[in-house]
Amino acid sequence: MPQCRWIVVLPVLLAACSPPESRSGPEALDGILHALRSLEDSRDDSPEAVAVIREALVHDSAAARRVAVRAVGRYERSDWIEMLTGALDDAHPGVRAEAVNAIGQAVWNEGWPTAWTSLTEGLAGERDPVVQAVYGQTLGRLAYHEATAHAAAERVLSDLLAQAGGESGTTVGDARMLALARGLESLARRGGSLRALDTETQVSLTELARWGRVPEGGSVETPRSTGESRLPAARVRRAALMAYTAGTTTPDRSVLATGLSDPDHGVRRVAARGLAALADPVELLGRALVDSAPRVRWEALRIVAALRARSGCAALFEAAADADAHVAVLAFDELAEPCPEAARQLDLLSRAATDVPPSGESWHRWAHAVVAFAALAPHEAGSAVTVLSRHASPFARAYAASAAAARGDEALLRQLSSDPHPNVRVVAVRELVAAVGHGADSVLVAQLAADDPQLVMTAADLLAGTPAPAAAVPALLDALARFTAQRRDTSRDVRVALLERLAEAGGPIGADDVAPYLVDFDPMIARRAAELLTDWTGEPHTPDPVPLPLAPVPGPAELAELARSTVVLDMESGGRIEIRLFPYLAPTNAARFARLVGEGYFEGLTFHRVAPNFVIQGGSPGANEYWGDGPYSRDEVGLVGNWRGTVGLSTRGRDTGDAQIYVNLVDNLRLDHQYTVFGEVVRGMEVVDGVLEGETIVAARVMREGEG
Repeated sequence: MPQCRWIVVLPVLLAACSPPESRSGPEALDGILHALRSLEDSRDDSPEAVAVIREALVHDSAAARRVAVRAVGRYERSDWIEMLTGALDDAHPGVRAEAVNAIGQAVWNEGWPTAWTSLTEGLAGERDPVVQAVYGQTLGRLAYHEATAHAAAERVLSDLLAQAGGESGTTVGDARMLALARGLESLARRGGSLRALDTETQVSLTELARWGRVPEGGSVETPRSTGESRLPAARVRRAALMAYTAGTTTPDRSVLATGLSDPDHGVRRVAARGLAALADPVELLGRALVDSAPRVRWEALRIVAALRARSGCAALFEAAADADAHVAVLAFDELAEPCPEAARQLDLLSRAATDVPPSGESWHRWAHAVVAFAALAPHEAGSAVTVLSRHASPFARAYAASAAAARGDEALLRQLSSDPHPNVRVVAVRELVAAVGHGADSVLVAQLAADDPQLVMTAADLLAGTPAPAAAVPALLDALARFTAQRRDTSRDVRVALLERLAEAGGPIGADDVAPYLVDFDPMIARRAAELLTDWTGEPHTPDPVPLPLAPVPGPAELAELARSTVVLDMESGGRIEIRLFPYLAPTNAARFARLVGEGYFEGLTFHRVAPNFVIQGGSPGANEYWGDGPYSRDEVGLVGNWRGTVGLSTRGRDTGDAQIYVNLVDNLRLDHQYTVFGEVVRGMEVVDGVLEGETIVAARVMREGEG
């Protein structure tokens, strides 16, 4: 059985990465666990379902109790906290830790009072040091809306940090410090508008930012070190430094300087990001700009760009030739704004915009250079924009639409509004409307006949306030019927947009066309149809949705097989990405991903979104945010963090997973408890780092244990 590899460093939770540890009556236990997962997925809150959950909360098996408390938390119902308080006294520390986290999830974004009493009372009686730290982590992430409550939570976390023992390199010491650092990071980030952290807490965080840092050979490694660690000690330092920089308005220069010399480039990146708060960051920025890690240089370059009026653009000019494409692209994007060295800036952009890459080579630097050139010298950039508009890649042609807008080229925007690829048309029509307003309404109405949900949604939104509603209503109704006929959960966004526009442009004459949506399969659509009809007719209408059947939850045998498997993605660049799944933490989403891989779903799809120092996102047949696999899947959030290299499920709101995935390029702890993490890249992270916008997944397969 594969090990957790520090996916969850809390020893009490390690079993969550493996099958249930109890083999007493395995078939009966497997049945209970499967029933709990099915209830969690369906969110069944009937008396019969609640009775099953309550029985599992007191089951002889700790595995059953742990899955039961996690399920209660994932319902995200604050009125169910009373079901969890008993588990805070469970004999098994893993169950207690899961119950603490479940209470935090039950009040997700609701505010702190409902959970505060249960958590603080439970903490008073807790003796396990790691579970205590989970209390701290959970108290740190509650949604405080008052400075006094935020201060009270800080006092609890500060006391826990002061009491914390253990050494780096030990399981308990690292686990304890990691949980507390995560709690303080959440508290500092979410409470930034309320108050800064106390000075004493800030000092403690600066000490924690050196946790486990032992320089090789007895000396501190230089910023050119390429080291990266997934070990907990490095993650503690990253989270502590994130908390420190978020919790103070005036970070200490020496603290950031120490971070810039850390052997782990993740720590160095956080330190570089913090330089923006310094009054005079130039000297330290110089160090960060020559760091061996591109993501450190990228952070520094953003700050340098903001200082251009004072310091000039020399660093941007140099970065335009950076070996890393992401750094170079950022430089070109920033060069769209004037520099003091205007002549040199125009010369660089002119040469870069006319240096068309050969077919088959990366177009990214060139396309961004063309957009910048068009913004800065619209009259000179015409031929470069025209060449870009004819590129074979629709991703490149979308940049041509942006460049055309910068030049005020209405003719090219109208031409690109008929591009074969919907994503190009999305950019073109947005820019066209920005230029001519309702003079583009006929173009927008024509887009409503498309099959791409993002394009149709965009057109519907842009038709707001149209002076010719009669021309739009038939096309709006036709599009609504067309997407409804697909019977896909993931049509929600486009259908909501169409109903919103019909609410404005339509009227009682269209009531007969809208009435069938009262019994739609999507409760949100049925509810909006009822509101619209009530408003139009003056008579109350009641929604009566008929939901689509749920997909079956993976059974015990399937989960065991997934735990022995990895997913391999072969990329267009020639690189390979290997992902280990977490089926016992996110069973439905891990199983769906593996099933779709096995069916060939991902082959030929792209990573359509590349956000440097954030995520890469892909797996959409339309290469956009609004087109994915048909049914929505439930969120399966938990204690696993969005650390660099973890793989999560992209959503557009709660429980709206459509099989699009993201890979964290850095530690994105702000995504914790909001997005499902169902795997981790175990090989090929350097390939992930090199993915550029639009890169294709040429092959994908599930590799079983023992396969090469």
